[in-house]
Amino acid sequence: MSVDGKRIAITGGFGTLGASVAQVARAAGANVVAIDRADAAPQALKDAYTQINPDKDALYAMYKRDVTRMRSFTDIKEEDIKAINAPAFIIIGTEDVVRPEHAVEMYRLLPHGQLAILPGAHGEFIGEITTAQDKDFIAGTISMIEKFLAGPVLKTN
Repeated sequence: MSVDGKRIAITGGFGTLGASVAQVARAAGANVVAIDRADAAPQALKDAYTQINPDKDALYAMYKRDVTRMRSFTDIKEEDIKAINAPAFIIIGTEDVVRPEHAVEMYRLLPHGQLAILPGAHGEFIGEITTAQDKDFIAGTISMIEKFLAGPVLKTN
């Protein structure tokens, strides 16, 4: 996998990113557990989905697709992560799906990686819908992301 020329921000947490984050979490060594019940999803996420599509069967179908993706995901090889030549920013919370030691491991594999481990639950630092909404914390995270996107590459392995 080579993703040259674009900056990549990888965040912890499921939120609206669903299985995509599960894939990153698994690549970083996290154990991802899928509960086989759509009703187990946080109410705020179900409400947001049904505002866009009120069909409960569609919500369940999306949920089943996400579960299938999470269960069938296979790890990304270390050499594939090392081949990512674009600057990449890994952001996780201390209580995230991805454990800090795994985020550090992934960071060390990325030739142009940056890493932020912030206090709190997954997605809390960016205002994930099911977490506390600390506007100052979110603004600080957004500022870090903007600095990353605008700034020079700081690391070369």
